[in-house]
Amino acid sequence: MSDQQSILKALRRRITSGKYPGQSKLPPERDLAIELDVSRGTLRKALNVLESEGLIWRHVGKGTFVGHPQVRVPLTLEMSALSVTPRELMEARLMFEPVIAARAASAATNGDIEFITKCVVKADEATSWESFELWDRTLHRAIAAATQNSVCSIFLDIVNKTRENDDWSRTQLPPLVSETPVRSRAVHFDILRAITTRNAAEAARCMRVHLERVREVYFSEEVILENYPDLPRSVK
Repeated sequence: MSDQQSILKALRRRITSGKYPGQSKLPPERDLAIELDVSRGTLRKALNVLESEGLIWRHVGKGTFVGHPQVRVPLTLEMSALSVTPRELMEARLMFEPVIAARAASAATNGDIEFITKCVVKADEATSWESFELWDRTLHRAIAAATQNSVCSIFLDIVNKTRENDDWSRTQLPPLVSETPVRSRAVHFDILRAITTRNAAEAARCMRVHLERVREVYFSEEVILENYPDLPRSVK
């Protein structure tokens, strides 16, 4: 187990055991880093993950608190045995996520919209693929949670667990600031606007556009041939 995983496990154990009761304040980063015997930089990375999962929330100038003030995105399911190819995953996402976005536009609470907005902004501000993917996974899970339908949330848990465990294309992704990733990321704001204005048809359309642009990024011929040089081009 890596140091990062060990820290996450320790923090999750403290939170779920009730050491920091719901809505209570965590110790200052300096004290928490000393308690866990890690650097503050390493601690901040762990806190970013916990925040994206909805276990904690941070308020500038006030500190870090357990839970989320209005909406919580639970931890993903343990699905280590699941075997899904990247192509199967993308096909499933294109089938279901536009419908999920449409339902979210109808059913989202103000708290859901607030958290979706935060995820969109965090993803847009990301300076690395690692940070972007963390917030992008959280965003799509938050949209599913906004449907108020647990089955939709479970589907995104499957999607996110598969994405998190799959590194087949990450080494050859284009720069985060290049044209196609930027265009894909920009549609997050269109999805948010459609959900906020309760426009279900537009939310579905924007989600489909977004996922088609994601497919452009991850399934470009250069990425596939770099990671699977023996595959025939027809597999693309």
